[in-house]
Amino acid sequence: MLDSKLRRKIREAFDIRNPQVPVVVAASTKPVEISGEIGGYFTLAGEPIQYPSGYAKRGWSNMTYHTDSRQIAITPEWLRLFIRSARPYSS
Repeated sequence: MLDSKLRRKIREAFDIRNPQVPVVVAASTKPVEISGEIGGYFTLAGEPIQYPSGYAKRGWSNMTYHTDSRQIAITPEWLRLFIRSARPYSS
């Protein structure tokens, strides 16, 4: 099992700021695989909304929220190399 500090360091290595994105150790042909879609507020046409409060109105709104479905899958070999090279527990 990965502890929270190590999961956070792995997410930081891939510039993922959402703490809810899971990090999974799995056997795979690729050392690292990031799958899924980024979440956030979008218009009905699919354009991302940077400031959702500007779209807030009483009644109708063209704003929808999509949950973040990303997942980071890493191999045990990649994890061993990451722990040795990145020193994830040092501040």
